[in-house]
Amino acid sequence: MPLITVFGSSEALPGSFEYETAERLGSNLAKEGFDIASGGYSGVMEAVLKGASDYNVKRIGVTNKLVPVEKINSFVDIEYRMETYLERMSKLIEIADEYIVLPGGSGTLLEFAAIWVLKERRLSQNKLIICIGEQWEEILRTMGFYSEKARNAGEFIKTAENAEEAVNFILHKNKSKE
Repeated sequence: MPLITVFGSSEALPGSFEYETAERLGSNLAKEGFDIASGGYSGVMEAVLKGASDYNVKRIGVTNKLVPVEKINSFVDIEYRMETYLERMSKLIEIADEYIVLPGGSGTLLEFAAIWVLKERRLSQNKLIICIGEQWEEILRTMGFYSEKARNAGEFIKTAENAEEAVNFILHKNKSKE
């Protein structure tokens, strides 16, 4: 079954839009049989794996040795421990069949930019990028101001209002492969 990497804020708390969306996202993806990877720590990374924990899917946490103060969340059942932050990000990108990006800070923006650049330069397979939350429309609009390729990003970047819409994008793409 395809593996979905989910990026988002480590600071999202239970009850916040980001945490609750990630938990529903994990549950809905796992219910459909998708394996899930995240950064393995707190916030969105915890919530998405927590949501998937009632289902028999792989719940992968990709961590790194340079973040010793962070504790891996209890919902990870497979850990890939990388040497550095950039190796961690590369592993999350490499193992995914599709990507979902929730709101986050500079780390999430870096992860989003990395997967976007790979798609834009056709250096990755036909992997879908789905961004949940209204702030992504503004980011895409701003980037489109600077780049013709960015203005045409709709071919590989979708925006969703909620977890259910994001899962529907994934299901539609994967059913069209059959």
